[in-house]
Amino acid sequence: MLDKKTEWIGWLVAFMIVSNSTTLMPFSWGIGYYIVLLLAFFFILTMRGLQIGMSMLVLYVLCMISIIGNEVPAFFHAWPRWGTFALVTTVVSFTLCSESAVAFRVRMFASVSKLLVVVTLLSFFTLLLGTGYGLHDSWFQGVTSHSMIMGPVAAMSNLCCLYQLQYKQKHKYMRWGYYILIISGFICIMQTGSRSSLIGAVVSFLCFMYYLNQDEFYLLIKRYMLLVLLLIVSAPVWWAYTDKIAEKNRGQSGLNTDSREALWQQRIEEWKSSPFIGIGFGTVDTEAMEGGSFDVQNGRVETGNSWLCTLSMTGLLGLGCVVVIFLGAYLKLLRMMALSRPVGSYLMAIMSFFIFHMMAEGYIFACGSFLSIQVWLLLGVIYGIAFCPQYATSLEYILQFNWTRGEQYTL
Repeated sequence: MLDKKTEWIGWLVAFMIVSNSTTLMPFSWGIGYYIVLLLAFFFILTMRGLQIGMSMLVLYVLCMISIIGNEVPAFFHAWPRWGTFALVTTVVSFTLCSESAVAFRVRMFASVSKLLVVVTLLSFFTLLLGTGYGLHDSWFQGVTSHSMIMGPVAAMSNLCCLYQLQYKQKHKYMRWGYYILIISGFICIMQTGSRSSLIGAVVSFLCFMYYLNQDEFYLLIKRYMLLVLLLIVSAPVWWAYTDKIAEKNRGQSGLNTDSREALWQQRIEEWKSSPFIGIGFGTVDTEAMEGGSFDVQNGRVETGNSWLCTLSMTGLLGLGCVVVIFLGAYLKLLRMMALSRPVGSYLMAIMSFFIFHMMAEGYIFACGSFLSIQVWLLLGVIYGIAFCPQYATSLEYILQFNWTRGEQYTL
């Protein structure tokens, strides 16, 4: 089970990852962020019985080949970015696996999940106060550092609250508290104006309920009907907050994707120029007329789609490797349902969110980003529990808040 040392280090890294993506801290982690990750890296190296995740090792090699096989402009800092990616994913994913490493990542993941509920609650308070909107735009970011982070944070917070509702509460009023938190989370998502976050949140919410009640069809239909009824009844509360979503689609007959289409088209053109190994890890075409969004000063790029970004940067080989990793995670989750259906359903829902959300945001290789870390941490937990199945029960317990812990109930 989880020892105290592993618990504390896991909680510390989780706190740093979440707080670094908010405006709550009176200081910036700066270089300390990477120092803590480096220390966590060495902490994992000291663990006994480490085994290498071959699919991650293959991905590292393919990313290296994409850099070696291309003339990558120096300002993209491809090798330092590859080093950061390797460091972060070694800490949070399944690159190195042992029983202690799995325990460490399970604690980290549970802590991050709970902290996101706190961040969403504080963000909703700023919404009620009329603050929490960006200085340079009108999109809601709450206490996070950007509106594009607020949406996924609120979506994952909602899933964590939905997870708590499976269990009997020590106090009856807590169930209503979680219902309010879920509605608050959806309101926060709508105020960010992020359509990908909203779609991902709805899909993942339904996915959670489907897998949790998969063996009870009539109960599943009952839950969906109850959800629709709840949305209708609560419409007077949340409908006014759909203005940001409407603003992005104003003047369009359908879902407006103009802001992403140029980026998506450019990723395809980049892939065509080097179909097998890509144009280089962390790189975009500097001569593109459209969709080539990058910063010469710091080498940051905006790709607009994690899947197409993987395709353009690392080619068919890199994308194939990433797809195999996600497909493997899906198959492991199906088997995990027999160990702990609540945990399997919860992790499946979060993965479904990222699969949809990454269609509009290109952060999969951007390991300085909270969202990128969360994706790889999720995969690390899924593969880790497949490696040490007993941690499915551990995660089922520690995901619950102290006032929630009790026998499994129903939604």
